[in-house]
Amino acid sequence: MDRRALVWTLLYSSLAVISLRGAAGPSLVLMVLGGWAVGFWPRLGLMLFTAGVLSRLVSGFALGDPWGWSRLDIALAAGWAAAWSAAHISRRFFWPGLAVLAAAGDAGVLASVLPLGVAFYELSRWRPPATVLGAAGAAAQLLALLAFGAAAVLGHVGNVFLDIYGPLVGAAALGGAAAFLAYLRRRYLPLTISAALAGSIGAYILGARFYPESTALTNVLMPALAYAFFLSAAAATTAPRPPAWRIVHASAFAALGLIAVGGPYWANPTYTKFVIAEPGTSVWTLLDPPYPSTVALLGVDYKFLGGAVRYGNCDLPRGVEAVLRIRLDGAGVAASLVYGPREALGEAPAYSVSYIPVLDHVLYVGPAAAEGRVPRVEALYAAAAGNSTCLKPASSEVDDAWYIGFRPVPAATWAMALLAVVAALQAALLFTRLRRGA
Repeated sequence: MDRRALVWTLLYSSLAVISLRGAAGPSLVLMVLGGWAVGFWPRLGLMLFTAGVLSRLVSGFALGDPWGWSRLDIALAAGWAAAWSAAHISRRFFWPGLAVLAAAGDAGVLASVLPLGVAFYELSRWRPPATVLGAAGAAAQLLALLAFGAAAVLGHVGNVFLDIYGPLVGAAALGGAAAFLAYLRRRYLPLTISAALAGSIGAYILGARFYPESTALTNVLMPALAYAFFLSAAAATTAPRPPAWRIVHASAFAALGLIAVGGPYWANPTYTKFVIAEPGTSVWTLLDPPYPSTVALLGVDYKFLGGAVRYGNCDLPRGVEAVLRIRLDGAGVAASLVYGPREALGEAPAYSVSYIPVLDHVLYVGPAAAEGRVPRVEALYAAAAGNSTCLKPASSEVDDAWYIGFRPVPAATWAMALLAVVAALQAALLFTRLRRGA
């Protein structure tokens, strides 16, 4: 490690200590490490960013927040693009890690201004090679810099980021796929991406709405992006490259294609719909696919959790677990909710979130009751608590109804599986290089 690398290592480490205070989840840690590694070994940085994106998706689906274009999400996506660029043009950039801290951390003015200055300094000195990869790499670096800067300045921007930079991000993604095809010397295939975009625009004008809750830009861009990414994945499988190269690139582009197909459902919470059902009833949703046409609550099984917990001056039961047996069209699933002291005392809402893999749905369930009545799970908990002075007296009117929220997240399982393949192969290739170097 040379002196310059040592200086950057100390700088990253000190800023990481400041910025990672209170940061949740491993994704931010992987981002910071990946951003640091891009400056020394771009391929290691790429692997870490891939793992960071995968970690964000896995934890997001488990918590009912698949992707929200928060500062963390923007930093992850932009860092991943920067890492791919650095790895392909064999260029060491020492700014992505600092930019990650600016966009997703909490280090104040220093971590917001410093990476922008470093980035502009390094980009001003860089003369990208006069090749397709060189041009694509320069575009990816500038786009990542724009995303990092916007996330750092605007804070939690959400759809504001997409509304402002959506056309630029979409054009860059389509251009990146076209550049990949041109790099593989697929002379006429890049032209079909333009044709796909034109067809998508025409379909929207004629009334096609693949994503009815999303903007016109999303409805136009996503089908074209899906086509471009799947086409690139197919081209990668036939490229005159080693098998590992073909698998990594085909899997990465296929994952992006699946994300383009389901992305609006992943990122937009308005795609969550709700019904209220009682055990033994079925409700027609009157929604088109990918939503289920019927949601049936086959039954609810209640179980008292043993033991008690000390809450203030009272001993309260650990909780009552309700397991809902639900059928979405022909698929049977189970969702569990635990009603405990915090829910009984009104300190936390009574609901649960679960991700159903393969079926690719996020389920939200919670007790529902008409005015003047209490949910059955609440009445059961109050009965288990006896005459505790910590709880309000339960009403004698009990309602055994539940709200069931369902949010389709198309192709999520396959997309995450492909990203896992990409990260694993990137790690294997790094290990192979290390062994050869030894």
